[in-house]
Formats: sequence, C-alpha cells, structure tokens
Amino acid sequence: MIIGVGVVVARDGRPLLVCRNKAGESPTRALRGGAVKSRESIERATMRELPEETGFRAVSRRVSRSGQLGFPTGL
Repeated sequence: MIIGVGVVVARDGRPLLVCRNKAGESPTRALRGGAVKSRESIERATMRELPEETGFRAVSRRVSRSGQLGFPTGL
C-alpha cells in the first residue's frame, strides 16, 4: 500500500496549483504532494514534499483535513 499526502498552499484564499506534464497526457493543474516514506509521519512527509515540489518552506503546520481515499481493487 502506498500512502500519499497532498499539500495546499493558499494566499488570499486562492490555492497554488502546479502544472503536471506527463508524457502522452494533456497538461493538468494539481496540488503538490507525494508518497509518505517508510516510518515517516504524515506531518513530516508534508513538510518534506512542499519544498521538494515548490521551493517554498511552510510557516504554518495546520492540518485542515485528513482522511482516506479508497481506490477500486486492481489499481
């Protein structure tokens, strides 16, 4: 099982989105995030992913929502 985190960066109520350009797919806008490493907390993964993906350093560690998403079997 892979556990992932998503990071929302907002300014004036507007989220920062990045453009994903995968080969063979149309560009899309998305939140930043990534996989949680073995023995890494969700909070630590979030703080690591943000600068890796955006170059920004977080000044607030507020978790506004957490939850679990399920995927169909076989994905």
